[in-house]
Amino acid sequence: MAYYETVILARREISPTQFETLLNDLETYLKENSANISRKENWGLRPLAYKIRKSSKAYYGLLNYDAPKELVFEFARRMSLMEDVVRELTVTTESLPTEPSEIVRGRDDR
Repeated sequence: MAYYETVILARREISPTQFETLLNDLETYLKENSANISRKENWGLRPLAYKIRKSSKAYYGLLNYDAPKELVFEFARRMSLMEDVVRELTVTTESLPTEPSEIVRGRDDR
């Protein structure tokens, strides 16, 4: 299995609890299909670099996991069918980080 990192952008119109539920549902789907999740982060509502669907902000989430390639393709397909998910990006990584990301560490330093 390979290591993956997925960043999820969700519509700004949903509530923070709905976004947390969305992240939990995605995490549950991965776990049910034999993925090992090392990190799940909710980055909250953040500005976008450019407008997407006439919106300048979106909810950001991060998942780091170890899964088979076929599961990653199906996971991306499922997210593309969700109306609350605006964009998603999945990349391979060399290891599974367990410590908080720079965005969360920067938020904690304030």
